[in-house]
Amino acid sequence: MRWAGLFYLAGLAGLAALSGWILLAVESSLSQPDTPAPDAPNLYMSRVEAVRMNDRGLREYTLAAAELRQLPGSGGTHLEQPVLELFSNGRDPLWRVQAERGWVSPDQNLIRLEDNVVLNRTAAGQTPLTITTSRLLAMPQQSYVQTDAPARLVTPTGVADSVGVRVHLDQQRLELLSQVRGRYEMPNPPSDRAPSGLSTP
Repeated sequence: MRWAGLFYLAGLAGLAALSGWILLAVESSLSQPDTPAPDAPNLYMSRVEAVRMNDRGLREYTLAAAELRQLPGSGGTHLEQPVLELFSNGRDPLWRVQAERGWVSPDQNLIRLEDNVVLNRTAAGQTPLTITTSRLLAMPQQSYVQTDAPARLVTPTGVADSVGVRVHLDQQRLELLSQVRGRYEMPNPPSDRAPSGLSTP
């Protein structure tokens, strides 16, 4: 019986030690939260729109996105479904760019747009122009965008394809860089004659 009592007491002591170790482990895990991954976003927002003003207090450009994820350090800001509009007088946008994804540099001087990029000239009084490409680098403060990827330019009178395009937005000037091919159609002149089958008074 004496040996049985010793075994019993030893078992109780072991259970007490194990319980204490478990309690210490639980307390430690509660007091020390999990460390986030180094590349985890430090800011997440949805349905955002940012406006940058120039030194005269007028809109320079607006940047909207369905989702925004800002990474720590020099990771920049990732965008989903970004829309960039560039202005001349603060009221009417000159150009509108949309894409599936985007990235903004930490200093906000560069905006990279990727996947199904569409650049539209929306300025009043200018010939409509649409440029489509797979990627585009925008420098809004310099009113400049460029791509080194294949791009297609469409106007009411023609279509052109080029590998690489530069656009000086405020000057309405385009540079097609290489392998340029195009098709141009002369616009139909206005006719003074009534269409066939109709009579004029």
